[in-house]
Amino acid sequence: MSKGLGSYWKTIVHDHTPRYLKLLEAHSKGAHSLRRKFATSVWSQAIHRYATQGEVEEAVDLFRRIIKLGGYPVSQAPASLLISLTKTSLPLPVLPKDWQGAPRKVFNMEPAYPPQGTSSADLFIVPANVDERARIVAEIGLAMLYSMLRRELWPTTYFYCVLFSVLGNACMASELKHIFSRVMPFTMRAMPAKFRIRPELMSSPTVWTMAIKAAVNCGCRPLAEHWFREYRMSAMSIFRDDASAYSRFAFHGQPQY
Repeated sequence: MSKGLGSYWKTIVHDHTPRYLKLLEAHSKGAHSLRRKFATSVWSQAIHRYATQGEVEEAVDLFRRIIKLGGYPVSQAPASLLISLTKTSLPLPVLPKDWQGAPRKVFNMEPAYPPQGTSSADLFIVPANVDERARIVAEIGLAMLYSMLRRELWPTTYFYCVLFSVLGNACMASELKHIFSRVMPFTMRAMPAKFRIRPELMSSPTVWTMAIKAAVNCGCRPLAEHWFREYRMSAMSIFRDDASAYSRFAFHGQPQY
């Protein structure tokens, strides 16, 4: 994929992978689990590649296939698809409203579902204007986050940066504040220790920058200034808590907006 040899990797994705999944189903005892893991790994990389090339329909098709198998795209796939949706002028796709178990609050986040069309058979949504498009993309991003948290698939800082950007574009200030101040710290504290050593899963100056920028885009200058001061404090070693970029004061004194 990194070499741009589309004729080779597209054949693997669309021809060889489905045939291999059928072989697994016929000859393996743990067929369903193996099929889900294999398809998720291969198709997630393909989603990332299709999304970066602007082929949104192909990326969404593979996204739906993974969910149909009971999995969820991993690594850069959700973030890459979200970015491609902000750049395309085509109708926005309807992602599957498929969750395991009853909806519930996870890591301080209320259930979030991808936007649906006017009927259950609709596969695409046609936004009426730019503002509605931005809102729908942001709702898709929130649904992606919720689905990952439900499955304990820890979102990367790359995904959080993209999500903050689309929330800022949609002027969703309350959702932005809640995720950055509550949901993100909750997930970082809850993840197993073996994941905390991975830089792509921990907070970074880039994440703070995107959150502050999104707050500015939402017109919440007091909140942006508060987070800027908070970051300056958390960047000092005396205020660090468990190697996180959040200080122990992160939940106190936040201004109203």
